[in-house]
Order: sequence, then C-alpha cells, then structure tokens
Amino acid sequence: MKCTDIAAVAKLCHAKGAMLVIDNTFMSPCLQNPLLLGADVVMHSITKYIGGHSDVVAGALMFNDSKLYDKLFFNIKSMGYWISPFDAWIALKGSKTLKLRAERASENALAIAKMLEKHPKV
Repeated sequence: MKCTDIAAVAKLCHAKGAMLVIDNTFMSPCLQNPLLLGADVVMHSITKYIGGHSDVVAGALMFNDSKLYDKLFFNIKSMGYWISPFDAWIALKGSKTLKLRAERASENALAIAKMLEKHPKV
C-alpha cells in the first residue's frame, strides 16, 4: 500500500492509449475521488469500508466514459449478476455512516502516528 500520484499516472496511461483503473476500496469515496484525478474506472469493495458492518458482499464500478459503462452494463445484465434489493439496502444503511467513520479513522491514525513519532523505541 503506497501513495500514488493518480493524476500523473493517468497522464502516462492516456499518453500510451491505456486506461487507468483504480481500486479505491481503502480510501473510499469520502477521502479520494480518482475519477476527478483522471482515472477511467474506479472500483470499490462495498463489503469493506462502504458497508462498514461486515454484513454485505457487494462491489461498485464508477466510470468516466459512458461508452465503456454501456458496454460493461450490457455484460452485467446479460450474465445475470445484480445486487439483491436487501443487500442494496444493507449497503445503503452502512454508507450513511461512512463519512463519520472515515473521519474518525483518519483522526485516530494521525494521533497514533504522532504518538509513535515521539516514542523513543520507534
């Protein structure tokens, strides 16, 4: 897990005619929006941070290109995969606290980092 300059990587990819796909599971939409930084597709594991309660298995894809979206949406419909209404409700329920959970996790991580920075054994 490393911090990457998404905008710079997007420029490199697009200069070579490649798409940039970002897994934004750990940052979540609250902390980072790779589509605004030039990514073509962003994926989120709703199972993890967005759902927040380990009670749903789901994922989401976000697109900057409507043609790619239409092509993949057709494939998803054709294969018959879709989130159930109950799982969608569970994911929505968890998403309502996402911003608060992301903020608290960030604050706690910073507090721990500051404490460890001053610790003589670190």
